[in-house]
Amino acid sequence: MGLSSETLSNLFSSPTAIIAGLIGLFCLLNLKSLPFFWHLRIISAFTQHRSTSFNHNPSDTLNLSKHLHTPLLFRPLITTTRCSILEIDYVLHKSNSTYLTDLDISRVHLLLALFKNGIANLQKNEYAAGKKKTVMPVLGGVSVSFRRAIPPLQKYDVVTRVLCWDEKWIYVVSWFVKAGYMGGTKKKKEKESYGSSNGGSANIAGKQENTESSRPIFPKNVYATSLAKYVIKAGSVTVKPESLIVAGGLLPVGGSNEAKGARAIIEKERLRALKYGTAFSQLDGLHGELDVDVDTLGFFRDLV
Repeated sequence: MGLSSETLSNLFSSPTAIIAGLIGLFCLLNLKSLPFFWHLRIISAFTQHRSTSFNHNPSDTLNLSKHLHTPLLFRPLITTTRCSILEIDYVLHKSNSTYLTDLDISRVHLLLALFKNGIANLQKNEYAAGKKKTVMPVLGGVSVSFRRAIPPLQKYDVVTRVLCWDEKWIYVVSWFVKAGYMGGTKKKKEKESYGSSNGGSANIAGKQENTESSRPIFPKNVYATSLAKYVIKAGSVTVKPESLIVAGGLLPVGGSNEAKGARAIIEKERLRALKYGTAFSQLDGLHGELDVDVDTLGFFRDLV
């Protein structure tokens, strides 16, 4: 026998039903902040990239006539998310600490998109040599510079790409930007930029030609910028980043004019951005700045 409309009305208007509905709504608005949901986001990334494969043939992906300015290796990947209620701090915007979890997800997507083939090939070489060591990227450091606050429930994109690499580290840069910003036009982005005292020329990436009396132009819709570094490990052995890049078909080899031209473009961009990676790695020296013999201000207990 079905429930009468009066019974249903009483059921859904009862205090228990109202409380349950509010709890359900709260959980829905805070899914990304619930226990173990970070793990589900990581699993989702792996699931998506199992069926997604880029063509890593250098003759196609690095063709100079097609991708003169954007080799596959330096193309950004975009993830979209929203600031949940549980992520806000005491000034009612996205807490600084919560940026790191979004960065984890975005960087995992990038590593899978670009390097899963290279890691698989290096893994095969390890197995073929009888070493059977697991090849994997390991996060060695991350920094975040904040520019603008992200309000509660604000939707935003995390734009992530390879910045450069050296003999040990692969440096990955990420930007938190207004949702859909990367899909806008160059003219619109230049109009929304700010920060130049002399109105220098800005390009789509928010950069400006260097002059003696000019300051950099930064897009208004950039909320924060992050730099991270990864080391590639085969067991306890460090793998040079270039070995991974070549193994994944992202850096052409051979003596053809096309391969040489593509390598020159990639190397020019790598060297241009390496100053940021070098400066970031120099921060490792701060580990030695800790002085355990100084007088302290005291010891204080946290809540937990």
